[in-house]
Amino acid sequence: MPPEAQLTVAIRDENGQTRVGCSGEIDLYTHELLKMHLDNPPPLKGEVIIDLTRTEHLDAAGFRIIRTFAHRVKEAGKNIKILALAKSIVHRIFELTGFHREFPIEYQDSH
Repeated sequence: MPPEAQLTVAIRDENGQTRVGCSGEIDLYTHELLKMHLDNPPPLKGEVIIDLTRTEHLDAAGFRIIRTFAHRVKEAGKNIKILALAKSIVHRIFELTGFHREFPIEYQDSH
């Protein structure tokens, strides 16, 4: 199965904000697809929201790409907010790595 079948990345302008949505699994197999999108995003408008609420899995390779992108956004002077599900694997990785102390993360209850 190609990486595109396991991960969908969408970057869009939404009400004057840039929303980066990731749906599926971000791992060693799919991280290059994410990297391709985040290394060459369209112009970032307003606050940048990284929505990981539909991310089912996140490993170290995927985390590094998200963290690098978040730092680039911050260095560009943009506000950033990250959305993740509470009690998810993404939440756990952010807590274990201390990422939640670097960037504002909004944890949401699962639907």
